[in-house]
Amino acid sequence: MHPPRRARRWWALALTLLSVGPTGCRYAGVPEALTFYDFQTDPDGDGSLETARPVTWLGDLGYAAGGIAIDPGNLLTIQSYLGSQIIGNNVPAPSEVDCFSLGRLEAGDHLSIDVSSLAERIVGLTPLAQAETVQNATGQAVMLVDADSGIVGYPGALPVPIDRGGDYYLVVQSFVPGDYAFRISRIRGEPPPAPRRGVCLLQFDGSRDRNATFVGDHGELIHVSDLPPFDLESARPDFAGQTQRFQETLRQFVEYIYADWDVLVTLDEAQAKAAGHYDLIVFTTPSPEDLGLQQGRMKTLGVEPTIDVEDRGGQVGIVFIQSFEQSRYFDFNTYAALWASVAAHEYGHAVGLWHVRQESNCLMAPAINNGTDARQLKRLRVAERQEDRSRALIPLWQQPDQYLSRVMGRRDTAEAEAIRERTAQMLGGPVP
Repeated sequence: MHPPRRARRWWALALTLLSVGPTGCRYAGVPEALTFYDFQTDPDGDGSLETARPVTWLGDLGYAAGGIAIDPGNLLTIQSYLGSQIIGNNVPAPSEVDCFSLGRLEAGDHLSIDVSSLAERIVGLTPLAQAETVQNATGQAVMLVDADSGIVGYPGALPVPIDRGGDYYLVVQSFVPGDYAFRISRIRGEPPPAPRRGVCLLQFDGSRDRNATFVGDHGELIHVSDLPPFDLESARPDFAGQTQRFQETLRQFVEYIYADWDVLVTLDEAQAKAAGHYDLIVFTTPSPEDLGLQQGRMKTLGVEPTIDVEDRGGQVGIVFIQSFEQSRYFDFNTYAALWASVAAHEYGHAVGLWHVRQESNCLMAPAINNGTDARQLKRLRVAERQEDRSRALIPLWQQPDQYLSRVMGRRDTAEAEAIRERTAQMLGGPVP
């Protein structure tokens, strides 16, 4: 497929700008972006917090520019901007990061970033600009990190308040294929914004006109509008007559996982809509292959369109509740616990949580290793962030309590304990 004529003109402009050289180039990051990255060296010398480029502040404004060097993954991504749909799971994990030192920020500061780039203009010329993966890319790619390599927030999505003084950094990671320029704004002495309550709607009766867009393993865009309802008795004939019990048990398990944070987990669509902003998890009978999602060695149990950093908009996740064959042998509570963990994992993506190292035994680990770890509810805990197919060059830590407490707020301790107690009473014993 040939790129649209207007897109070809923009790409020719990018190559022309490269010949100008870094001193005279209007797009300061283009030469860096068009430098081949060999997976062995850091072409910019700024790939760690120790070698981060300092940001020069002019009052409460700072500016920074750079580019993520071209590696095979970014070449494919740029190709997708020019008209072909080669993005997603077939693109290698990011192989370069850029780090900027912001210096010391104080408690009460708020940090936000405006991002501009030549690549962004190219994206706007293509149909792919409408894909959720592309629309949310910048917010995911720019992370505010503390001196302990902990991810504090995503200032490219929404302003991030600082709750404790210290040294902070910006870490820029693919998905930013090409040049970029930052306008960094710092507001001092503002009270933190009030958290927004999380609302998770669990839906078992199908879904219509949801218009969620996923990316297939071969880079194709998969549009999902209608999903049939989930039928417990076809999946587990031995659970005949227990549909309502199953749905409520699963709801309570998801609520139990998020007991420490202000999250309403509901089966009532009217209640979710009354709350305003909410995220939807649909339980359905088709397999991932039925929707066009290929499965490899690891079975796909759930899927989310994109990680919604700072929980900016309602997301639609899908749980493929018949895709784990071993689960047909689980008892009732174990069966509910498995699918509650899958639903809670996809909801984690919907509010901005990343995959973490598989061996962390965290809810956000990307896979279930075997039947044994599916027999208990997985917990949210501090763990090292992981890219989909390889470790990131720079280890960054995901701290779900810090992040969720800021975005959604913490639940009253007594109420959280009451949720745990209700779940234990429902089971007549310890929670799995």
